[in-house]
Amino acid sequence: MAAWLLILVGAAALVVVVAVVALVWVLSGRAEPGGVINPNNDPGVQAAHGQAERTHIQHNFGDAGPGF
Repeated sequence: MAAWLLILVGAAALVVVVAVVALVWVLSGRAEPGGVINPNNDPGVQAAHGQAERTHIQHNFGDAGPGF
């Protein structure tokens, strides 16, 4: 009986933790209503885009060399 009670308490705690994480996810502004990350609000996506732009600029800078 005590084992079942511990299992139920653990399951309830897990549900509470998942609910809190979901609430923080939505309130942080990173999630759209469908649950997808909004790239405009996600710092990781913005950093990746910034790095891609810097790389693109570096590759297109300077003498292109002889054209064949």
